[in-house]
Amino acid sequence: MQARRLSAVKHDAPVAGSGAGWGQLDSAEAGSRDALERQHPAVRLPSVVHSDAGGRDRQRERRHHGRVTTLQVGDEPTVNAWLQQRRAMGVDGRDEIWEGVYRVAPYEHSRNSFLMSELLVQLSPRARRAGLHGTGPFNLGEPGDFRIPDAGFHRTREWQLYLPTAALVVEVLSPGDGTWEKLPFYAAHGVDEVWIVDPVARTLAMRTLVDGGYVETARSELLRLAAATVEAELDWP
Repeated sequence: MQARRLSAVKHDAPVAGSGAGWGQLDSAEAGSRDALERQHPAVRLPSVVHSDAGGRDRQRERRHHGRVTTLQVGDEPTVNAWLQQRRAMGVDGRDEIWEGVYRVAPYEHSRNSFLMSELLVQLSPRARRAGLHGTGPFNLGEPGDFRIPDAGFHRTREWQLYLPTAALVVEVLSPGDGTWEKLPFYAAHGVDEVWIVDPVARTLAMRTLVDGGYVETARSELLRLAAATVEAELDWP
């Protein structure tokens, strides 16, 4: 998940992601965001830099070329209005809630999306033979605390917004994202295997669940497939 372009707000009520895509902020959302910043001078939302004490004009930072510091504010009406507007615009589909902290994230870089599509094509026949059902991004957890892996494979097909676990989840790395921080959450929810794909290094790191924690492995027992084989056969961007 591409989370280097990441911010978070403290949010006490469940907020479900249901968007269909990520785009540039339009004037309506920009106006709502500016109102939030005026009300909370300490807040820094993505791609915004405030004027300093010397009075220099506020300017746009170079768009998302670094990790955005996590912001935490109270359950303020302006914050809620901004989040509701994101939902209405359909740009919240990859947002997550980590133990009550709402984390705002955009959709994937096209490189990551291409890589994920290629990987699913490669893995789907093996998954079917193993009795597993593949999905794209999905909500793993519960409304107040969930993560969204880039893909998953499941032992059963369940038609609900939040799934309690998965047999295997796949994450595609982005610079400075929070992928590795998700491992304890996935372990607590009984995810048997986690695959972490690095599109820059062109590597696949496999982790398998052992005694409540993950250990490195060179082979998936679920799909009976070695990491080296996946790396060799994958059409890397």
